[in-house]
This record gives sequence, C-alpha cells and structure tokens, in this order.
Amino acid sequence: MKDIVKTKNGYRIKSLIGGFHLKGMIEEDIVNISETMKGYDIRYIYTGHCTGIDEYGIMKRILGDRVSYLTTSSSIII
Repeated sequence: MKDIVKTKNGYRIKSLIGGFHLKGMIEEDIVNISETMKGYDIRYIYTGHCTGIDEYGIMKRILGDRVSYLTTSSSIII
C-alpha cells in the first residue's frame, strides 16, 4: 500500500478489493491494519471470506461505511 500511495502523485485511491487474510489475527493487529487503511483515505474497501467474520467486524468498527464484505453473489458497479 505504501508503495502504491507513493506512485499516485497526489491522486486518491478510489477502491481496494481483496482478501486480507486477517482470520485468526489478534485484534490489535487488525486494528492497526484498519487504522492504516483509514489513513490512506480509500473510499471503498471490499473484502471477502478469508478476512473472517469477526475480523471484518473489527474493520467495520474502524472503517465504517468504507468497508464492505463481498459474498459469492455480490457485485460492484464501477
């Protein structure tokens, strides 16, 4: 993320889509990752099953409406 942000030359990253593989991580680490994401001011963050439901809840608490959980039937309109 840091390298991508450096190459954007002031442009905002609109979306981040990925499986963040947070399942089983301690809450402190998830909070730190989520706070870092929040600092990048990304408007839409989408995650999937490998993040973990409880872990997604921690992200949601920090990132609010910026983060969404993708399921098998989800679609994103660009």
